[in-house]
Amino acid sequence: MDFKYRYFGHVCFYCNHYEDTLDFYENGLGFSRACDLKDKEGILRLTYVKIGEGQYIELFPKGYASDNNKTDRAFCGMTMLVGEIGNMTERLKQRGYWYEEAGLMLGDIHTKDPEGNDIWIRSNGITTEHAELSKGILQCADIKSLSYFYREVLEVGAYVEFTGDRKCDVNRRDSYRHMCFVVEDILQAAHELEARGISIKTGTAKCINPYVYRPDPDKAGTFMIYDPEGNEIEFMQYKENQEEM
Repeated sequence: MDFKYRYFGHVCFYCNHYEDTLDFYENGLGFSRACDLKDKEGILRLTYVKIGEGQYIELFPKGYASDNNKTDRAFCGMTMLVGEIGNMTERLKQRGYWYEEAGLMLGDIHTKDPEGNDIWIRSNGITTEHAELSKGILQCADIKSLSYFYREVLEVGAYVEFTGDRKCDVNRRDSYRHMCFVVEDILQAAHELEARGISIKTGTAKCINPYVYRPDPDKAGTFMIYDPEGNEIEFMQYKENQEEM
């Protein structure tokens, strides 16, 4: 792949419990709200919660029909790396949020947001407040096919882990909407993916992210593709010097 990935940009969730989920990421885990995006009528469409530099959790107040249970959902969880896990566990404890110790290293924890999405939080070995959205974990009906697509076709294997035995209709909708990868050149990325036979979906947006580079002012500036199991993947390029919301 000639185009360059910059990093894992964000994970996007639909929320049946938007206010509770936003409170969890802000007050439970201690992250800050970066911005709210509204449409022309002033209706809230989505909220960005900042995890690290250029990395976010994207929350849509739009709900979903399924129960988002662990067996059926496409997105099995995500991994975050933080410098001070002790500070985070103390916040969770004080605010009554559930967590458990889990992982290979002493102090690593597992928790869930109010939508039921799993989060594994691990130490980055640096004693700072730095945090990083490290990986998304996808539950697959066909782990061989899906892992090949992400690792060999998209070449983003460093950002995604896979687990098998998904027991549902792969087209059902749960809390998970998409993962987003930030690239250096959005037009080059679209051209190369289309050359590999991957369909690109573009269009207008109900709200415009002012930080995103938009080659066509009438379009959102991002594009979507779909993996072999129907999961949406977003590609985005930030404007120069505007990755910090």
